[in-house]
Amino acid sequence: RSICSEIWDFDDYSKTMKKHFISRGYDDKVLSKTIHNVRKIERIELLKDKIPKEKDESKILVCTWHPSLRKTTSILHQNHAILSTDIKLKKIFEEKSMVAFRRRKNIGNFLCRNDVRDVIVNKNKGTQVKIKPGATCKTTGIIYAITCKKCDKIYVGQTGDSMAIRWSKHKYDIVNRPDQNELATHCHHNHDLEKDIEITILDHGYQLVGERERMEDRYICKLQTLQSNGGGMNVETHAYAKEMYQLWERAISPNQK
Repeated sequence: RSICSEIWDFDDYSKTMKKHFISRGYDDKVLSKTIHNVRKIERIELLKDKIPKEKDESKILVCTWHPSLRKTTSILHQNHAILSTDIKLKKIFEEKSMVAFRRRKNIGNFLCRNDVRDVIVNKNKGTQVKIKPGATCKTTGIIYAITCKKCDKIYVGQTGDSMAIRWSKHKYDIVNRPDQNELATHCHHNHDLEKDIEITILDHGYQLVGERERMEDRYICKLQTLQSNGGGMNVETHAYAKEMYQLWERAISPNQK
């Protein structure tokens, strides 16, 4: 509104912007209401210099959210008088501190966007495969790779669930059941899940278990991620894929010399 000197200019441009936002999935009613409210504001009011807000001197304690921290605010307020017993702290904490929580890391922090990177590389074996684009953390029927950035080792898996659900199960196994699978065993000791893990959805669109298992074996073979030849974390493939794994191993051997 502030850059449109005439109201009809605003009407024309707002219609164009509305179509753009609707194509992005925004609600028609919300957009119409917003345009109506903005239209009522006089342009001269928007062009006035804004009065800067006074700087808030409140001290804020920022923590990563955890259910056990719910009472942090009340504990700080109840014990605020203790800070007044120290001359330096009394000047710093004149008022009671506020508490703010940052969200915990979720699947979005671990998942590598497959619309940005088109291949995944196994640095231990010099192999790589193309990534099928279009998957998100909610896509089901997927083949995925979990890379340990600390060790440069890859685990290939498959699931009929979404990656968000599968990763939550992997995290539980890593912490509580390290013998559940090879990924849990590898990451249970001396690994920081928030720093050392990267997740990539390799392929998707396989709703049948048999299809996913065949594709899982295929990606294990192409990336060479078996522990037996130092390529990754996977322990084994299905029996029918063992010969295929050996063929892929022989095929890449000349490239490694």
